[in-house]
Amino acid sequence: MPLTEKEIRERTTPPNLKPKEKHFLSVYLDESNPNYTNGVQAVKDAYGYTNYGTAAVKASRLLKRDNIQLAAEALMEKYGAGEDVRFSRMAEIINGKYTSHQTITHKTADGEPKSSTEYTRSPTPKEVLTAIDVVNKTQGVYETNRLKREVLSEELRGLFRKFAPQPPGKSKGKGKA
Repeated sequence: MPLTEKEIRERTTPPNLKPKEKHFLSVYLDESNPNYTNGVQAVKDAYGYTNYGTAAVKASRLLKRDNIQLAAEALMEKYGAGEDVRFSRMAEIINGKYTSHQTITHKTADGEPKSSTEYTRSPTPKEVLTAIDVVNKTQGVYETNRLKREVLSEELRGLFRKFAPQPPGKSKGKGKA
């Protein structure tokens, strides 16, 4: 069931969202929408953008903002899709314990059901990798690793400068010997 603007407004009052931000979240978090969690499409709908690149930049900026994240988390908790539920589902996908079931009913020419077939599908390797990637992103693993690399790089540069051989004719002292 899609969220109404009023529901969004009532549930997101603490972060003080603007009307377009509320509309963005209502589109972004609407599970009945085929573009569910598609930030670009949500921006195009809420802000009227037509250029994909511009909408992608706007979506990225919106989704990084604290007030948007707080409002989105509050809405997801309310509708049973909070962080614990999401991580549990991701763990099921990663560990191969999540399966989706689909039943197709076959009908006769006059529309009467004659038989049904049930399909069960486990996550593909790509879906497992995507789940791992999502968990890593939400846990800040990539950002932490990036910061560690930057610090290590700066430390190594300092060591290289300290121990690098000096070109001939240049001395570390203040004058010529």
